Amino acid sequence: EQIIVQSTPKREVKADNIAELEANIDNQLALLDPTDLSPSRAYNGYSHNFVTVRDEHRFLMLYTLLKRHSDQKIIIFFSTTKTTQYYSKLLQRLKFDVRAAHNGQTKEVFLSEYLEFSKKEGGGILCIPDFQNEFAIPPSCEWIIQFEPPSNPTEYIFRVGRISIESSSVAGRALLFVTPEQFGVLQYFKAAQVKLREYEIAKISQVQKHYVALIRKDETLRILAREAYHAYLLAYASHSFRDVYKIHDLNQDKVALAFGFTKIPKQQGVTDDEQKREVRKDLDDRKWKPVKSEKNTNWMRSEKTWRYADRHSSKKVERGSINRRYS
Repeated sequence: EQIIVQSTPKREVKADNIAELEANIDNQLALLDPTDLSPSRAYNGYSHNFVTVRDEHRFLMLYTLLKRHSDQKIIIFFSTTKTTQYYSKLLQRLKFDVRAAHNGQTKEVFLSEYLEFSKKEGGGILCIPDFQNEFAIPPSCEWIIQFEPPSNPTEYIFRVGRISIESSSVAGRALLFVTPEQFGVLQYFKAAQVKLREYEIAKISQVQKHYVALIRKDETLRILAREAYHAYLLAYASHSFRDVYKIHDLNQDKVALAFGFTKIPKQQGVTDDEQKREVRKDLDDRKWKPVKSEKNTNWMRSEKTWRYADRHSSKKVERGSINRRYS
């Protein structure tokens, strides 16, 4: 199988104003009566699934899934803005119908991308970072894919639970990508008493050579891939759920393959020896500390006001109550 590549035209943003966009999105998210919610109804719309994947096969698995469901609406969650930007551009180059909504955009562009995807009929893909925000998934979305580790496993479970109420008429799937080293995340589903099924993807598309060739040839994608790779490692190393996401268990060479590299890409302006010393130091510290931005410098970091955000909070799982083993 060969990857088909096309150039990505710049999409014009047609938005009237932020207030109108927010009102339109709010209308899209009309909910059932919150007083009529029983615990069993919280998960009716989407079935929870996980797929086992090796780090080096992560993108190949995603590519195969998207090709087979190109006629459906899919939302893909990533762990960082950088990975969101990279994979959305990559998928656009591979002729997928893709939109991206992330905190590297103005609020107007973010809302416009979100709303246009929400109104779209037929297949389409929305790439979005895994941050806690006031927006839910459009009702007509058939797939919710957590491609990279969620920032909070319990929040991920209950986020899908909230979404399913709005999409109760859609036979959708929520799919979590899990490596063998991350099986500890399954214990959170058990603690929440949520049924979880293993999803299998047979005959993965063998396009790795074409993928690597594309990244090597396209300088723009290569720069985005390098930044995304290092952002992913930073997010992984600083993950607060270290009982599941352990940086020492991560094979960085194999992770690099998922970003289109045959070897670990070095950071711009950093020599090989400096990078090796930095990696060794960070591993000894058990986490890489990202640079903290100033408080309230980004519109998406301000106080959230979505009025339905905590409507299942009474059933939230306390981390201390979770068994250490999943059986």
